[in-house]
Amino acid sequence: MTASLRSATVCTALIILFTAFLAQANERPLSVRTLALGEVDMPAWYIEAGDKRYEQLEWPDGQPSAATMTQAGRDLILYSKETNQEGEPEFKLARKVAVPEAADEVLLLGWLTDNDGQAELLAIADDHRKANFNDWLVINRSDQAVTLRYGKGNDPISLESGEAKTYRIQGERNKGGEVIAEAMMKGEMRKIYSTFWAASDKQRSLVLFHSKDGGVKVRRIIDFLPMVKEEDSN
Repeated sequence: MTASLRSATVCTALIILFTAFLAQANERPLSVRTLALGEVDMPAWYIEAGDKRYEQLEWPDGQPSAATMTQAGRDLILYSKETNQEGEPEFKLARKVAVPEAADEVLLLGWLTDNDGQAELLAIADDHRKANFNDWLVINRSDQAVTLRYGKGNDPISLESGEAKTYRIQGERNKGGEVIAEAMMKGEMRKIYSTFWAASDKQRSLVLFHSKDGGVKVRRIIDFLPMVKEEDSN
């Protein structure tokens, strides 16, 4: 091996080590909850839960799963479980999911595409542990711009296609209010949903907009809070 080739090999190795060091340095604790958008069979994926211990992700569609703690940097790493030649379990990188900047909690959405049934994933920043009953999470997975308003005379929240936002509703604890949803149709916002929802102090609402049968549908998911905050109970 020539001196120049040895030098290039050493430089490449140093770059790889430095990149790995930076990736590890940028990792932070991350709380992960999962939710399937519909009754779908998601692949068997795992995340590392510490000390080389892996936990399989669950994919409920009625409510988000319990939280699992992991370490993540810019990406959340999902693993598949395989068996090596010695018959022992081996976990290999299967997917990377972009993590919102500075997020320490995410809601990981999973769904299957309509055309080929491939699994898709999206990590949404969600301060679930700090949330109150009036901190709703609104997710627009439809192809249209939408708005959601809780309570008469209150300001609505607007979302473009693909957006997710926290909506702090204006309402009294353990009471309810009118809910109006609109979607962009033929160049103007039109009402697509109208109902009355309660606002219990022990839960909040996840509101999902999605496309179906050529239109936009609204789905409400009850998300129980981890605890009722002492300062909010006075």
